[in-house]
Amino acid sequence: MQYISALQEFSGKEISNFLEKKDFEFTARSTAELRGWQPGDAKYKETEDTLIKIWDSLQKHAKKDNNGKVFLSDWIATWEDFKKNPTSPLEWQSLYCKYNFQLLDYGGDGVIDADEFTSVQVSFYIEERDAVAAFKKTAKGKPTISWEEFRELWEEYFNSDDPDAPGNAIFVTDSSAPGEQGYNVDIATLNYDEK
Repeated sequence: MQYISALQEFSGKEISNFLEKKDFEFTARSTAELRGWQPGDAKYKETEDTLIKIWDSLQKHAKKDNNGKVFLSDWIATWEDFKKNPTSPLEWQSLYCKYNFQLLDYGGDGVIDADEFTSVQVSFYIEERDAVAAFKKTAKGKPTISWEEFRELWEEYFNSDDPDAPGNAIFVTDSSAPGEQGYNVDIATLNYDEK
C-alpha cells in the first residue's frame, strides 16, 4: 500500500499506529542533519515551520479528540480522498509534496538531477543501484525532473494502480528488503483503530 510506504519514508522510522507532532519535529531534525543545517539556520527554521504546518493541517483533517495523535486510518483516509479528487489536495498534502521536492532538489536550483536524487535516497539507506534505477524511471530518460513534473509524478504515485508507472518510483524502495513496497510491513497486522 503506497500510503504506508509514503508514511514510512516521511517518518524515517518503523511504522506505528499513529503520528504525533514529535514525529514531524524528528523529521525536521533529520532533514537538517542530512543537509548540514544547524538549529538557528534559516533553512532549518523554514523546514521546521513547513513540517509543523503539515502537522497542523493534517490534524485538522483527522478524527477529533485523538489526544494529539493522527492515526493511520486518518492518514489513509486523506490519501483515499485525494485519489478521488487529485486536483484538490488538502493543504498538508500540497505542503508535503513541496517538502519532498525540496528535499530531493538538494542544490536548490528548481530541478532534481540524478546525483541529487540518488544522494538523498542513499542517505535514507536505499541501495544506490535502486536509487539510480528509480531516477531513470521517474525522469523518463531526461537529465532532470522539474517541479511541475514532480507534482505529476506525485499524483501518479498516490493514484495509479499500475506498479510500473513512473510516479511509483518517487519513494524509492530497497529491492533487497521484503514486504510491501520494499518495506518489511505486514499490512494485515496493522491496527487502524484508535486505542
